[in-house]
Amino acid sequence: MDFYAVLERVLEILQQHKRVTYRALQRQFDLDEAYLEDLKAEIIEARQLAVDEGGRVLVWTGAASSTAASVPPLPQVAPQPSTPEDSLPHNATSPTLGGASEAERRQLTVLFGDLVDSTALARQLDPEDYREVVRAYQATCAAVIQRFDGTIAQYLGDGLLVYFGYPQAHEDDAQRAVRAGLGMLDAQAHRAARLIVDTGIHAFGWSRDRAVTELEEAAVPHVDAEIETDRYITLPGQALAYKIGQFEIERLRTEATEREGAAFSLPAFHDRLLALGSLPLRALRRELDDVSGSDQVTA
Repeated sequence: MDFYAVLERVLEILQQHKRVTYRALQRQFDLDEAYLEDLKAEIIEARQLAVDEGGRVLVWTGAASSTAASVPPLPQVAPQPSTPEDSLPHNATSPTLGGASEAERRQLTVLFGDLVDSTALARQLDPEDYREVVRAYQATCAAVIQRFDGTIAQYLGDGLLVYFGYPQAHEDDAQRAVRAGLGMLDAQAHRAARLIVDTGIHAFGWSRDRAVTELEEAAVPHVDAEIETDRYITLPGQALAYKIGQFEIERLRTEATEREGAAFSLPAFHDRLLALGSLPLRALRRELDDVSGSDQVTA
């Protein structure tokens, strides 16, 4: 989402809940400190819809009339008459032809996607592991949705509610929604196929041909499927190690956010992480903890 799309979502949340912590906004929208400061300046100083409380909480002060101008509601479609003859008197002029109508009418395509069998999965996994799975699923879907200019209106548990045609409209929004849905399926299928093939080759003795076929069934082109299969044969556990590493880095980032509070900087965390290079996960955790501890002592 671009800056103003994030701004509209923040204002909607703030108007609904009246009081929102900055850390909650950072967690919800994955904001760094600079981005958060820009949002605060727009909401507090430019639009004067909220005030800061102790540097930790954003408190809503805007009136109902001011929110209507700041966060426009979704366009409402008026009910259509049963027949064209009932729509207007014979001497009346259609508002769409004779002048601007009072309310904007816009076609809106809504896409909802969620994780299949998530209830059964939640029973099998530890709550933290399940949350990481859902987060990875939603992040993958969000990347696909952004490619087609969709707007994530709301995260609903393990699902996403997505608008195509609002706030930004295109002539082919319905097609964009379908393509985004298919893209989400392809992205998840490819990720899953990588883990399945890596495990199948080294734990169950799959042949090269079977691994290639498995990737092709996940919509991977034949040449790419052969290249990936050869890589997994040569480097056992590569796909699994990547996924485990992703989960561990996300855990470390969450812990650093909670530990450092308002002083946490996402770009600085990434700089520290990349500067350490390739390390075993235990060593990575130890090094990041040591760097964080020394920063606190210096401060």
